[in-house]
Amino acid sequence: MTRFQTGHQKADLDEAISLHRQTVKLRPSLHPSRSLSFVHLGNALLTRSEQVHQLQSDLDEAMSSYLIASQCLFQSPSSLLGIAKRWINHADKNQHISAIDAYDIALQALPQVAALSFDVQSRQEALAADSDGLAWDASRCAIRAGKLEKAIEFLEAGRSIFWTQVLSLRSPFNQLHDIELELADRMRELSTELELGSHRDVPIEIPDNQQKLFIALVKNG
Repeated sequence: MTRFQTGHQKADLDEAISLHRQTVKLRPSLHPSRSLSFVHLGNALLTRSEQVHQLQSDLDEAMSSYLIASQCLFQSPSSLLGIAKRWINHADKNQHISAIDAYDIALQALPQVAALSFDVQSRQEALAADSDGLAWDASRCAIRAGKLEKAIEFLEAGRSIFWTQVLSLRSPFNQLHDIELELADRMRELSTELELGSHRDVPIEIPDNQQKLFIALVKNG
C-alpha cells in the first residue's frame, strides 16, 4: 500500500489487496488482530474503488469487510466505535445500503465507550460528541432509505443513550443529607422533577406526528 501511495501503480494496489485477503484467511476467529486485518482489507478495496476504477464489487466487499471487522471478538468498545464511524463515513459517501447497519453498530458501541471512560468529564465529552449527532445522522440515513420506523428507532436510541448515561453521572445525596437535610431533600425533589420533565414531551407515534418529525429532519438537512 505504501508503494502504491508513492508510485500510484495499480499492480501494487492489486497485490496489497491480494495479501490482505490471504491475511484474513490465515487469522482464525479468535485472533486478536483479525478485526484490524479486515479493516485494512476494506481500506485497500475502497482505495481501488475510489482512485483506480469504480467497481461496485470492490465497494460491496469493502463494506462487508467493515461489517466482519465489527463482529470480531476481543476488541475494545472504542475500537468498535472507530470501525463503525469509518464504515459510516464511506457508506454515506458512496450511498451504500449498509450505512444503516453501520449506524446501528455505532449506537450500540457508544454507551459502552462512555461507561468505560475513566472520569465524569470524559463520559460527558463522549456523549456530547456522539450520541445526539449519531442518532440524528442515523435517522436521516434511514429516512433517505425509506425506512421510517427505523428512523424513529434511531432517535429513541440516541435519547435513551443520553439519559441513561446522564442519570448514571448523578452525584449521591447521602453526604449532603448528613450536612443539610432540607437542602438535600429539595435537591432530590428538583432532580426527580427534571428527570420526569425530560419525558413529558415525547411525541405520540401516530402518522401525523411522524410526518411532522420527518419533515423537520429533512428541512434541517
